[in-house]
Amino acid sequence: MAKAHSEVVRVTPAALTSRLQRLTGAGKAAKTHTYFLLAGPIGSYVITSARFPEPVQEAYLRLLQACGDLWQKVLEGGEVDALEQRVVEAVCLVELRLSVNEMDIKLHNLLHLVDSIKNIAGQHAHDA
Repeated sequence: MAKAHSEVVRVTPAALTSRLQRLTGAGKAAKTHTYFLLAGPIGSYVITSARFPEPVQEAYLRLLQACGDLWQKVLEGGEVDALEQRVVEAVCLVELRLSVNEMDIKLHNLLHLVDSIKNIAGQHAHDA
C-alpha cells in the first residue's frame, strides 16, 4: 500500500497531498478521518494498487465506499435506509476480515453518523 500511496502523492499537487502524507505516513495507524480522506478515487486506487488478498481488498473498498456515501449532501427519504444498510455491511465486513490489532478506528462511530442523519432527516421532513 505504501508504494501506491507514494505514487498518488507523486502525481498529485502538494496542496492536496500534504494532509494525506501526514495521516498515512509510516508508523501511523488508520483512523476514521483517514478513511474519509481516502473515500473516493484516490483511496480506491491506493487500495487496489496495494494488491491485498481479495477478501481484505473488498473490506477496505466497501469501507471507503460507505465513508464516501456518508459525505453525500442530499439524501432522499428511502436512501437513508439504504445508506444505513451499506454502512452496517461495510463495518461488519471490516470486522470480519481485518485484524483488530491493525486498526485504530472506532467503526461504530460510522453507525452513529447514520443515526444522526436519520434524526435530522426526520426532523427536516416534519418541518417541510
